[in-house]
Amino acid sequence: EAVFPAELALFEKTTGMGMTHMIGAVASSGIVDHLGDERLTATELAHRANVNVDILHRTLRALSSRNVFKLRKDGTFENNRQSRLLAKGRLARMREWSMYFASGSNSSAWTDFSRTLESGSSAFDRVHGMTVWDWFAKYGDEEELFAHVMMGLTTQDAAAISKLYPFSEVTTLCDVGGGRGTLISELLLRHPHLKGGLAEAEGVLRIARELLSARGVMDRTTLIPASFFESVPEGYDAYLMKNILHDWDDDTCVKILGNVRSAMSPGAKLIVCETLLSTN
Repeated sequence: EAVFPAELALFEKTTGMGMTHMIGAVASSGIVDHLGDERLTATELAHRANVNVDILHRTLRALSSRNVFKLRKDGTFENNRQSRLLAKGRLARMREWSMYFASGSNSSAWTDFSRTLESGSSAFDRVHGMTVWDWFAKYGDEEELFAHVMMGLTTQDAAAISKLYPFSEVTTLCDVGGGRGTLISELLLRHPHLKGGLAEAEGVLRIARELLSARGVMDRTTLIPASFFESVPEGYDAYLMKNILHDWDDDTCVKILGNVRSAMSPGAKLIVCETLLSTN
């Protein structure tokens, strides 16, 4: 950007909404999987994916200009290192992330951001008349999508977390708001002495049971339907909260932490995993 005219650099940034929706649509249409390891024209690919040929060509051409897909001189397209991340079943879950960020509920909230800038209140709550968590409880397909997103992010962090904290100091560990159990399952696998608990919404726990069973740690995990806004299960040596507190304002964080504190016995530990942001 140092050598670009500032107008051009800013112009590209203002088109980000279009890029978000193009990537989201390509992800949900399975374009990457239809393309696979081949080189195909937009016509060939559109036939496989059952989408409009002209719009697909324009979309892939635009994405190729941002290094998502590769456009060959003969007019064919092929996957590259970025587009392949949108394939189904990838651990990072970038396909699900792209679909979630381009979803109607998320996008409509962002269109009201100017009022958030003025007031500090949540655009999602204002636009939809409910919190994002109540929305997920009402729309299970989006809750499932978001659970995959959190699973992908946690997969990238789990190995490091398992090494950074001396889990040999505790024998029972409760993952508070731990999604489908990605992190607690990794910790149980890496630390065989641990017994775990997963405190989550009932709908999420149904998904978590499958993952925990597949990883062979279900017999060492207790699933507890719970909301950290109300209460947290008692009796654990340590409580783990990953990517929870950054979602809430200070007053809400104090409430959540108060509920965790109420569940903790003397000597119990709280392990908080968050990304620290500089204030300057």
